[in-house]
Amino acid sequence: CGRSGRPLRRRCRVEWVKNAVTASGDGDDCCGGGDGGNDDDEGTEEADYVVITLPVGVLQAGKVVFDPELPQWKWQAIRALGMGSEAKVVLRFRTEDVVWPTSEPFLQSLDPRFRFLNGVYYGKPGTLVAHVSPPFSDGYAGMDDPSVVDEVLSVLERMVGRKVARPFASKVTRWREDPFAMGSYSYMPAGCSLEHVRALGRP
Repeated sequence: CGRSGRPLRRRCRVEWVKNAVTASGDGDDCCGGGDGGNDDDEGTEEADYVVITLPVGVLQAGKVVFDPELPQWKWQAIRALGMGSEAKVVLRFRTEDVVWPTSEPFLQSLDPRFRFLNGVYYGKPGTLVAHVSPPFSDGYAGMDDPSVVDEVLSVLERMVGRKVARPFASKVTRWREDPFAMGSYSYMPAGCSLEHVRALGRP
């Protein structure tokens, strides 16, 4: 994108190595950044526009080098936003091991860390998805994946009042630890304004 928001009058030459991008053109008509966009760690492309679609968490971490550097008003907008981490624990059970009410789309737990989406209701046999809220979702208090699954199962057992069979498959998401995401959603914390949001989206 051109810094002024105008269409570029000349093509922009983009060179990248891992975690850095240099965009060169005439004067201020070309800007760029990112960590590459193809299957290689290095390369050169020519384009009329450079569009950066990195998560806010990745931008805030400062691990991507921009050349030319982003203007200060853009960095202020990036730093003003918050990045949260809503995680999921997906459990797959044998059909005969389903013990929760299947006629309800959502199941609410008294444990504030978890709430459940009933996959059976949505046509996914034997599937239950635990939505995990922060701050527990930020690292799961140091637990590994099997321990997280055990914790979810213990909550589910208290909810249904009986022993629950172990799932034959499970997936624990860790968006905060994913270097390509570093969170799962952005939000407006105290001190952030709509002007910051608009500035982030401005070329």
